[in-house]
Amino acid sequence: MQPFPPPPAPVRPIRGLALTVVVLLGLCALLELLVLVVSIQRVSLVSGVIDDPESANVETLTANDTWYGFAGLTQLAVYVLTGVMFVVWLYRARCNAEAITPIPHRRSRGLVVFSWVIPIVNLWYPLQIVDDVWATSSPRNLPPDLGSEALNRAPRSPLVRFWWLLWLVATFGSMLFQRAAARDDSLEAIVATARVDIWFAAPYVVSAVLAVLVVMNITTAQERWRLLAPQAY
Repeated sequence: MQPFPPPPAPVRPIRGLALTVVVLLGLCALLELLVLVVSIQRVSLVSGVIDDPESANVETLTANDTWYGFAGLTQLAVYVLTGVMFVVWLYRARCNAEAITPIPHRRSRGLVVFSWVIPIVNLWYPLQIVDDVWATSSPRNLPPDLGSEALNRAPRSPLVRFWWLLWLVATFGSMLFQRAAARDDSLEAIVATARVDIWFAAPYVVSAVLAVLVVMNITTAQERWRLLAPQAY
């Protein structure tokens, strides 16, 4: 006598986590705009001091220093919190995607969390993970009857690819340029560092907007499936 097959895994609610991530991404974008404004003022003020030291306004420079430090620290704290919540959401989305389309993903569940902090592989493993979750959250994205090979031939979302490219540029590009710019404590180095903040503001903001679209697209697909498949419970 054949044993009964195990019941399908439940597709768990994910909208609440998604909304939390979306709000945090929006806050990241707003803080990046604050950094942009403060950095533009910083370049103007410090460049003026370089050109004419006698024109220095100590109170204005001190206020700019305070805002620059506040914006940077606040941005870092929110960025870390957003990253943590994004990974929590992605892990839930991965579990749901496996329940919706029970085929092997290219990367293990553990790498959903740890691939972001492993050097080298963090340049493309997270992209593959999000790509696979996107594809398996809506089975119509996959070619029929390919089993474990389906993900290798599934069409990839340009939105996910564009988000990932901009996120890499904003994150790793800004870090490299910041290290090169902050070579010493000179006024010229201060100006160079602020200019890096200005250059990478647009990629940061656009990547945050695209991340919102990625999160909401996957969430909408999974919530639609959850509501249409109550038998999974």
